[in-house]
Amino acid sequence: MEELARAQARNEKATAESEEGPSATTTSGSTKPETPEDMLERIFGAEAKVKGGVDSGKSGVAGSAEDASAQETAEAGNSVALGFFNALIRRFKPAPPVVEKAPDMTAEAIVTVSDIIAQKQVTLRMPDERDVRFQLPVGATDGHVVRLKGQGLKLPDAPRGDLVVTVLTARDDAFTVKGYDIHTSLPIALADAVLGCEAKVQSPRGEQQLSVPAWSGSDKAIHVPGKGLQKDDGTFGDLVVELRIVLLETPDAKVTDLMRHMREGLYL
Repeated sequence: MEELARAQARNEKATAESEEGPSATTTSGSTKPETPEDMLERIFGAEAKVKGGVDSGKSGVAGSAEDASAQETAEAGNSVALGFFNALIRRFKPAPPVVEKAPDMTAEAIVTVSDIIAQKQVTLRMPDERDVRFQLPVGATDGHVVRLKGQGLKLPDAPRGDLVVTVLTARDDAFTVKGYDIHTSLPIALADAVLGCEAKVQSPRGEQQLSVPAWSGSDKAIHVPGKGLQKDDGTFGDLVVELRIVLLETPDAKVTDLMRHMREGLYL
């Protein structure tokens, strides 16, 4: 009977507490602080409160074994709540910025046609007092771009950028480059231009022999196949010889009379 009376008293007490609700106040009139169990119930529902705490009625009569089990259960509930708040923080916290490499640097390498043919090594002096060296690749020509990985600008907490080098042929060189063709000029006398001749011309690959057809003007260009720059596919461009007609150093009376008669339509 005593046990039944105690159970009935506990039920009445629990009923009275539930009717008071979360707005109950302390004897001093201040708001009752929210317990961890109440917080879990508010966030996760009633089931989390059961997982996060132990029934107050059992705590008064349970033994040491039940107290240990209740402690483990409470810690598990607190761990769930902590994981929940951590997930919220990660969700609303902005992701760390992606570390990108530093900007690329650009430079120009002035070389000769012979340098390109020999695939020589080029040295560039950087603004930060570094010397960057690279070898002219197969397929290089005037305006060719070479990208050197990790040789560009350096910034804190970022990988070094690339160095982008534009290969340019020297303008004071005896040869010019158009694509993979090497251009040069050949001065010839008026008589050779009219009658044709055999001539020799200098090229980056050495002296070349060629035939000048008869009646070749200054607008004439002679192609020597395979004597230009090497392409990516292993083939070669041409040596292009542009003819330049030159007069005699001293005037020639016979040539002058001939040209006058031709211009005036008089023929001997």
